[in-house]
Amino acid sequence: MKMFRFRWTTGALVSIAIVAAAGTRASGQGVRIVAPSSTAGVEADDSISPSPEPNKIQMLFPASDFAGLPASKRLLVAFNFRGDQTQTQAVDWNFPDEEFWISTTDKTSATLSTVFADNHGPEKTLVHDGSYVFRILGSGPPQGPRDFADGMRFQRPFYYDPSKGNLLIEQINYGGSMPNISPTIDVRSTQEFTLLGGDFNPNGTTGTLFTGLPVMLFEFVPEPSTVVLAGLALVSLFAWRRT
Repeated sequence: MKMFRFRWTTGALVSIAIVAAAGTRASGQGVRIVAPSSTAGVEADDSISPSPEPNKIQMLFPASDFAGLPASKRLLVAFNFRGDQTQTQAVDWNFPDEEFWISTTDKTSATLSTVFADNHGPEKTLVHDGSYVFRILGSGPPQGPRDFADGMRFQRPFYYDPSKGNLLIEQINYGGSMPNISPTIDVRSTQEFTLLGGDFNPNGTTGTLFTGLPVMLFEFVPEPSTVVLAGLALVSLFAWRRT
């Protein structure tokens, strides 16, 4: 009769992998970066109240905002907006049908095109497709800035190396409804550019350029340890023996 039998050597390999993974979790804390960097700890000079209508928008964040990002922690796994100082209550900003595309691009505020497709880098990645919730907080000093809530994790992380170019985020909203308390988002009006589609068309190909960027918190985590990956590979190779 054939059966699968767990060997002692497999147990040892599993133990090695578990210990390595535990060490990675203990030493691999994430990194949080506020961009535009000039708004870290400071209230921005403008704000917007988002519309529930379908739309497409691109936001270009300069690589200089991420100059302090360690080489070992470049997996972008979440982001969130910051409430304006006029936001005094927490609110869940729900998107029932949302896409987020991220890429590294050589486009700058001077060369950003009004054609959406022209702005992406070659590794354009769909990091999230489906419902998404931004938690916008009303806590913080009365004069601002408001606190950031943790961002909802992407379905797929994005590896970002600031030395390769600027960070481009494309948000496609297929429509929804605003909460009873509409969020007001903090914006730096003189920082880089945002490309906003017209006619509330999420499938539009062109848009209009605006100076300004919402204040956002980006969360980066380490890549999986090569030790852990090697250990797991060994487990997969030797874990079971057919007799």
